[in-house]
Amino acid sequence: MFNDRVDLDKVKAILAKERTASVVKFPDVPAALWSAAFVERAALMGIVTGYADGSYHPDAKVTRAEFAAMLVKAFGLTASGGTGFSDTQGHWASEAIVALQENGVIMGYADGSFHPTQEITRAEIVTMLARLTNYVTSTSTQFSDVSTNWAAEQINAFANAGIVSGKGNGAFKPNESASRAESVVMIIRLLDKVLAP
Repeated sequence: MFNDRVDLDKVKAILAKERTASVVKFPDVPAALWSAAFVERAALMGIVTGYADGSYHPDAKVTRAEFAAMLVKAFGLTASGGTGFSDTQGHWASEAIVALQENGVIMGYADGSFHPTQEITRAEIVTMLARLTNYVTSTSTQFSDVSTNWAAEQINAFANAGIVSGKGNGAFKPNESASRAESVVMIIRLLDKVLAP
């Protein structure tokens, strides 16, 4: 279940766009691609857009700022005038970053920075998503490489809920940079899980 950071009515309105928006097709996201349905749904909801040439670049890595923008669009979070981090003022995603900061979804680094252009890791994505939910902790793990990771609790909880999956050979690769495809898959799976009828 989402916690009080999330306005369910806003999220339902975002999901409703999927039924009324024009179909979005990216030439580099063929129907056979593992993430194709998720990318298409995210585009219909307005969570992501393609590039000027009409492509999506599903394997491109996502920066912390880009993921912040995706999250704000997916969950309808807004900023109320905060200042953000020392390195995000004037950044194209500064409003989204402030919205996440004000809602307790991101904390930044000890020196007051956010590193908006740094690639986001799979563990960071799960942690940000987890902060929007009242997830159920789990001691069981499906992955061989998360027990000592700082985000192990959230990764295990989301894996057991079917929101995240591994990268093969029993590994989650929490410190690996996430792709544009992986990012939207995790967001859409969370939305589906929490808002399933």
